[in-house]
Amino acid sequence: MKRAWIFLLLSVLLVCLLGGCAKEPAATPENGEAGGEAAEEEVFELTFHYFGPEMIPPGHWSNEAAKRIEEETGGRVKINTYFSESLLKYDDTITGTASGVADISFIDSGQFAGQFDLNMVFGRFLPQTPPQTVTTQVFREMIDTIPELNAELEAKGLRWLSAFAVAGEHLHTNGRQVRVPDDVKGMKIAVVGEPARWFESLGAAPVGVAAGDFYMSLERGLVEGQWSHWPAVDAFKLTEVTNCHTLFGENGANLAFTGYIINLKTWESLPPDIQKIMVEAYHWAGDEILKANQAEAESAIASAREKGSTFIELSAEELRLWEETMKSINEEWIASVGAKGLPAEKVFTELFALLDKYGK
Repeated sequence: MKRAWIFLLLSVLLVCLLGGCAKEPAATPENGEAGGEAAEEEVFELTFHYFGPEMIPPGHWSNEAAKRIEEETGGRVKINTYFSESLLKYDDTITGTASGVADISFIDSGQFAGQFDLNMVFGRFLPQTPPQTVTTQVFREMIDTIPELNAELEAKGLRWLSAFAVAGEHLHTNGRQVRVPDDVKGMKIAVVGEPARWFESLGAAPVGVAAGDFYMSLERGLVEGQWSHWPAVDAFKLTEVTNCHTLFGENGANLAFTGYIINLKTWESLPPDIQKIMVEAYHWAGDEILKANQAEAESAIASAREKGSTFIELSAEELRLWEETMKSINEEWIASVGAKGLPAEKVFTELFALLDKYGK
């Protein structure tokens, strides 16, 4: 009898364990119970570097882009911004971004020279550029449709986020009028990068001047002219130390670019929806910088006119003479970059085809 009771008790315990006495399953997201809430989404904390100050247009709108990205991602991306070389020096921007010191950086064409040969197609020479908005449209379309451009950056651990055009340049002098290429022979001109090679080929003496010394070098006669766009003339108050302005059409000569790059590993770690938001935000920031450039150009021109400076508007024939001097520089670029196995002629041809298409 005792054995029968023990057997009965064990049977009841077994039924409880397998049936109604068992624990209910933990709540799941499907049944809406708090215990089944999905894990929080990953937050990406990134660093942004700009070599210039925060208060000028590139700094201001880069800050605004960071805020916009955080808002549109619902806080999934937070960007810590660093300005005035507080994170990286100007010359270390490319290597510092590739190594991950910065995740995102604002760059200019001077930092690409000698680093990315094919992408220097965005710095080709022509005597009259289209409006910045047109050139920006061309640059972005080329990056989207010509994979070799981003591939060149990816080989060094980087990628384009956005690119946009810099205003075309004019020649601003102090006491010397320039109309044709022969007029610059023997002149000391503040100019850097590939334009310096061009001026040297014309018989001028290019002088590398740091941005902070633009004003002083003209004021003291260390240089006789400055090759620059109107926004820089406005920013550095160069209308106070120049009195002649040779205008290469309404929008200036020579293409130049700036924009935003991102560390390739950082880019690949981001979900596609965040990638899209970031590209759109930095396109937006670039477009706002273009608007600010236009306002700066108008301010500088108004200041020069108020001062009574001379404006030299080149005729079609005079512009043709300048164009002839630019052809050899462009041809040399195609030959040297093509010799490295890169499609220089292809991208050069596409550049001018798109400029013609959208510039009409």
